[in-house]
Amino acid sequence: MVLVEAAPHGVGPLVRGLLPEYPTLTVETRAHRLFAADEGQVVVFMPNLDEAQVLNFNRPILSQRRLKVVLVGERERSGRLARTAPDFFHWISHWLKGPTGAPPETIHRLRMAARAHAMPIEWIGGRDQLEAAFPMALAGAGLEFMSAKARLDRLIAAATPRRATWIAWMDVEHPYDYGRLQTAWQRAGRGGRNLLVSPQELAFLGANDGVVRIDARTLDLADAMRRLDRHGVNNAGRLAALGELSRPSIEKIEHLLDAGNTPSEIEERIAKTSRPWEVLDEWLGLRTTPDARAVARARDESDEASLALGLLDHARLLEQQGMLAEAEPLVREGLALYEELFGIDHGLTRGAVRQLTHLLKARGRYGEAILELLRMLKADATTPGPRHPTNHWLYEEDVKAAQELLFLVSGIRDSELTRRAYEAVRAALGDEAKETKALAAWVERLSAPKDS
Repeated sequence: MVLVEAAPHGVGPLVRGLLPEYPTLTVETRAHRLFAADEGQVVVFMPNLDEAQVLNFNRPILSQRRLKVVLVGERERSGRLARTAPDFFHWISHWLKGPTGAPPETIHRLRMAARAHAMPIEWIGGRDQLEAAFPMALAGAGLEFMSAKARLDRLIAAATPRRATWIAWMDVEHPYDYGRLQTAWQRAGRGGRNLLVSPQELAFLGANDGVVRIDARTLDLADAMRRLDRHGVNNAGRLAALGELSRPSIEKIEHLLDAGNTPSEIEERIAKTSRPWEVLDEWLGLRTTPDARAVARARDESDEASLALGLLDHARLLEQQGMLAEAEPLVREGLALYEELFGIDHGLTRGAVRQLTHLLKARGRYGEAILELLRMLKADATTPGPRHPTNHWLYEEDVKAAQELLFLVSGIRDSELTRRAYEAVRAALGDEAKETKALAAWVERLSAPKDS
């Protein structure tokens, strides 16, 4: 038995190197699958540490079946295995070093985005993953972390350009957070070297933002195998390993399988390259490097978006002073800028719509406020809410809009507007949402014949 100390993505180069000599090798993570392997089989094994006792107890099977086992794991996992399954671990005859550090895919994508002067780069993953990849992608550059929730003056100070220094902006959770960052970048004269760090994709950033996304998330072998098993892949562990357990690569493999490609076709292509992500991108017609035109467009739009945010901030100050009539044209101008840049369904535009509806409500113009919310919900009619995990933010925003509509229709008591509100909320949230049921009750109440 051989132990290869390596990061999870290191299982890819290992399997790629072994396949020419051992074309029937399998990749497993569960003990029962290891011990059920064919006699003399080569098995690349990433053990589930919860099964340490099973491994310890059944270790003689390795000898009886003459299995050739290559254990793969990081130093910490190897240490835990040594403590929890000492007899099994004692059978290791060779100890080798494999790839460590950040995955080559994230290093490459970060380097390419930096060369394209992307503004900004969205890093989907953890801070520790970025800290591991950054010095390998951009040697000699500095990296600082800053919360997007800080006061605007602190954001501007942090954004002040410094030679070869990048800022990783944390806690960007809402369109307003992103808008404040855009203002800080403009006021500080910052033209690049910005990273938005988030554990999940920032759904409120639309495709026309020019944001370059780098998905640094990985899957553990068991999760990757389960996803491929659902597509009927027989040797799911091996195909997942060749994808280097990269979440975006596994998702692209799933897409290719859904399109009718066979596991053997996919495996044959990605087994021959040290850059499987490039093969998958090219196969699906995706860009392997950032679109320079989109990057340039994003820089221009950033200036206009900052102007829109300034108008909306000024309007808020006027609202706080009770100057609602003076605030309204500023809100409408800021909304129009956002809508022209990003469309009605973008997070920043939606925030401006809500600001306008609140102002109209304060001025007693409930009917106009309802029409603005209906316009926004109509744009979402084909956008999946809770039916798609990446759109949870959009669904929550639709719930807020529905609750606002419920309040407004109860104040105006207009049967036609109430019916339209019900239909829009039903399309966005579904029949079972409490907001849909409440609006249905209002439709019934307003359509009931009045007592003579």
